[in-house]
Amino acid sequence: MICNKHVPAIFASPIGELEIAGCDKGMHYIKRVDKTVAVVPDLNTKFKLIESKTENLPKSVQECIEWFSEYFAGEGADPDKHSVTLSKTPAFCPGIGITEFFWKVYTTLASEVKFGSQCSYSQLAELVKNPNASRAVGAAMKNNPFLIVVPCHRVIKKSGGIGEYSGGGPKLKEWLLKYESRS
Repeated sequence: MICNKHVPAIFASPIGELEIAGCDKGMHYIKRVDKTVAVVPDLNTKFKLIESKTENLPKSVQECIEWFSEYFAGEGADPDKHSVTLSKTPAFCPGIGITEFFWKVYTTLASEVKFGSQCSYSQLAELVKNPNASRAVGAAMKNNPFLIVVPCHRVIKKSGGIGEYSGGGPKLKEWLLKYESRS
């Protein structure tokens, strides 16, 4: 059963407009409003609400706003101190239909591959205790409903190439990796 009680809201961000949706049980998704727009990130753009059908956003969305505000705060920011932790309730709504394997990949990635770090698809498969599941890990990354919070942009090819990024293309992925490597 898929939860249909989510409240979407649109936010301005340095990487373009993001739609964040959640309900009282947790987050439903985070996505770019228009993935076809070429992104030239602008850190002068503050993360802020643009549009919402309600003034009272669910707690899960409010936590996500706090996390993104810290993420895009610039040098010295530590989004991990405001982490939208996948294992806590109500971080993500259980009614959004994520498979058990994908969920394990997302929680492992978010907890093990921190800000400024990267891993390969095969390394992530090993972290989830399924070393032969590199392609399944790739499928999880392609279908990640939680843009940036579940940091699929940190998963790169074994060869060191950055690979694709369904959240906005390889140029955005490259920018996110460079942004996170600053210290």
